[in-house]
Amino acid sequence: MADGGWDAIVDAANKEGEVVFYSSDSDSINAAVIEAFEKEYPDIKVNLVKAGPDLAAQVATEKQSGINSGDVLSTGFQDLVENKDWFLQLDDTVMPTLGEQTWPDNMVTDTWVAKYVQYLGVAWNTDVMDGEDLNTWADVLKPEFKGRLTLPDPRATSTNISWLDAISNVLGDEYVEQVSALQPKIEAGGSVPATQDVAAGAQDVSYPQSSMLVADLSSKGAPIAFKVLTDPLIQVPGQLAIFKESPNPNAARVFANFRVSPEGMSAVCIAAGPPGQTGFSAAFEEPVDGCYTAPEGEEVVQGDKNLTPEDERYLHIIGLLGLEPLTN
Repeated sequence: MADGGWDAIVDAANKEGEVVFYSSDSDSINAAVIEAFEKEYPDIKVNLVKAGPDLAAQVATEKQSGINSGDVLSTGFQDLVENKDWFLQLDDTVMPTLGEQTWPDNMVTDTWVAKYVQYLGVAWNTDVMDGEDLNTWADVLKPEFKGRLTLPDPRATSTNISWLDAISNVLGDEYVEQVSALQPKIEAGGSVPATQDVAAGAQDVSYPQSSMLVADLSSKGAPIAFKVLTDPLIQVPGQLAIFKESPNPNAARVFANFRVSPEGMSAVCIAAGPPGQTGFSAAFEEPVDGCYTAPEGEEVVQGDKNLTPEDERYLHIIGLLGLEPLTN
């Protein structure tokens, strides 16, 4: 890693010439971030490694085998990026934007910074409904959704289990039981195939959902739309981390710094549309062009992303949906 100030690090990054980016983000977000970064830093090429649901196992296998092929990791697996043996300790000397913006304490840790905050909501098929009356979490308990709702399996990802934790904490176990009474299809593959169900007309509605997944489908002409739901607003931060012993340590810092800067966040929010429907916001307090702005006075809550089948809370909330822990 280069000695000296930030200019020296950028010079060294230009000489490295590339950054290897492991990302679980949508195609539209990855493309927007890479385009914006390479425009700002034309001498550094981003080599994208698209990560799937087995990302945590992939990273663990590489690290335990002594393989250091990645530079920066974008993920939703919070427990993964809390490993101090695998990820660089972060501060404003590593990423200057950490000192230039106002970051809430829960959005920056020793090993990860929030790459965005997404506010969860509902996706619906626009051939079936206009969605104008879907504004709060209470609104998506309509009796007509019985058998027409796809629920991403809360056991599939940390985002979905955190939603279930948050919604039952705020609206009570009764709310989850009402969702279960709608006899939802529990989509084992998680949020992506759930949105595909809606876009294809196999189901009418899906929640909790992310605007970035809907944006990928609607941009291709699929009849699907998204809206952030309130009462309460449920936020889920994503995680960005820099690998220790990365092959391009200076380019890793330059890319990670850009990714969570106002310029990088604007690219993310706009790509996570559709236009006017983005549910994405910067994790720092300053406003950013194109990002979602929470209504003033709205309650904002966040569930626990680190719940596991070993936790009584995990067993309780999935049990409200009639589910049991997955077995290998």
